[in-house]
Amino acid sequence: MKKIFMILSMIVLLANIVAAQDYKIAMSTVPEQITARDNPFAKYYDLGALPSVTIKVTDSSGNPAKDVMIKASITHVNNLILPTGFPWVQGKQLLSVQNFEEDGILTIDALLFPLRGQYTVDVEVSDASGKQQKQSFTIAAKEPFKQSTKNALIFVSILVLCVPVFIYVFI
Repeated sequence: MKKIFMILSMIVLLANIVAAQDYKIAMSTVPEQITARDNPFAKYYDLGALPSVTIKVTDSSGNPAKDVMIKASITHVNNLILPTGFPWVQGKQLLSVQNFEEDGILTIDALLFPLRGQYTVDVEVSDASGKQQKQSFTIAAKEPFKQSTKNALIFVSILVLCVPVFIYVFI
């Protein structure tokens, strides 16, 4: 009787191992090139709507994963020497979302990336059997051209105006 129980236990264990499948996790953004927006109330006519992030989970056969829990978090990478925009978000987690998806697709609409630089998107997928899979992605956000140009003009203006005054007063 013990042998039959052990054999059945092994079969059930092996069936669970075989049934557990690897997921393929993919991430995309719209638009593909993200531009940081330091003012959420300003209109950026040249940039269009706020970007969105879509996470798609497929099973080992390429079909959309059914009934999975998707957790996603977006964190700014702390690697800027001179941050612009919202410097207090540098290196901080900006978003954390956990959602049950029947079709394996999680879309996060209208995201504000307030600081240029790299953002890490950490994704964790789990199913009803308890299988978990994690993957990380990177999003690069560039600084708006207008903001870069304005900052450069301010810097050059300060140099042009202040350096002669400094030389005249102190030398």
